[in-house]
Amino acid sequence: MKKVLSVLSVLVAMVSLLFTTSCGGNSGLLVEGKLYVAVSPDYAPYEFIDSTKSGQEQYVGADIEFAKYLAKELGLELVIEAVNFDLALSALDTGKVDLAISGFTYSDERAANYTMSKGYYEDGDGDQVVITLKENATKYATFEGLNKSTVKVGAQVGSVQHDYVEQQLPNANLQDIDTITNGVLYLVEGKIDALAISSEAADSLLATDAYKNSIVVCEEQFEVDDSHLYAIAKKGNTALMEKVNEVIEKVVAENMYATWMVEAKELFIALGDDAKEEAPDA
Repeated sequence: MKKVLSVLSVLVAMVSLLFTTSCGGNSGLLVEGKLYVAVSPDYAPYEFIDSTKSGQEQYVGADIEFAKYLAKELGLELVIEAVNFDLALSALDTGKVDLAISGFTYSDERAANYTMSKGYYEDGDGDQVVITLKENATKYATFEGLNKSTVKVGAQVGSVQHDYVEQQLPNANLQDIDTITNGVLYLVEGKIDALAISSEAADSLLATDAYKNSIVVCEEQFEVDDSHLYAIAKKGNTALMEKVNEVIEKVVAENMYATWMVEAKELFIALGDDAKEEAPDA
């Protein structure tokens, strides 16, 4: 009788775990053996698109390699859900995905609304900079030149760069940008005067033949806080995040992400026009 009760207790516990997981915005983990991850593939070298490929294989970059490694370590099949950056976190709210990995710098605001993992890349975005057309390099070299109501400064909605423009260029005419690709396009077309961007993204952009002779990084850059940690976002299900953090510890200890970053930059440059930075409106 005790054995029967013991077995029943274990079964009840397993069913409870499965139900909790599947109803907590993590429907793929135990039910289907899949890990659904939201990314915004418009942010090279972290995540972008190799247009020579299709389906899941088209998504590449350092964060994508990290997501693949994470799924492998968890014994799950990775499913990338490509969304616009400002929708990546809301995909967690709706339970569409298990995790969001899209170059999220840790912040108190994000931590207040989502469970944030340990940092998996200490350098994070690197420096926070502003880019402009080469012909305007002198005019917008400093924040004094940028911080004017007549100057249109673009920044991606929901990004830390957007926050930095609001805080450190309060007089500038802030323009909301949906994707980095469109931001660069608006800059080239003269729709904006400058674009706030991470130095890592700027370096990749300026290494391409399309922009290396026409776009420059402004001399003055944003003052940033001490934390550049990149972190994974999750809604609920602390058990999953505990396992994620265990994998992150290994990634950090073996400096894996730095290798993925180097490889992603090289791939972005090698692909040339076949490298795309875009995300769907879904």
